[in-house]
Amino acid sequence: MSSVRSLDRGCVQGSVLGPSLFSLYCLELESCLSEVRVISYADDSYVIVSAEDETNLINKLTRVLQKHFEFLHGLGMVVNQGKTELMFMQKMTNLEINIGSTKAPR
Repeated sequence: MSSVRSLDRGCVQGSVLGPSLFSLYCLELESCLSEVRVISYADDSYVIVSAEDETNLINKLTRVLQKHFEFLHGLGMVVNQGKTELMFMQKMTNLEINIGSTKAPR
């Protein structure tokens, strides 16, 4: 038998309730990030960003990721930066994206 514990917010990782709560929390994420496509499943979210050129992409991506991190932080959630990845469908030459104090790898 498990012991009873009090949680300030959220739920225990790996619980049955976790993915449902995440989905409820993230219902507003797509409206917060209206200029991109957001796909959420279980405890993951994917943001699809497109732009006409590299400069616009970097500016848009920086703005969108900052909003995304702030949204999750406002819900008391933490972004696991070790699991956060960027994937590009075209070769980028001058890529430098900063989110807070974190710089995305080239």
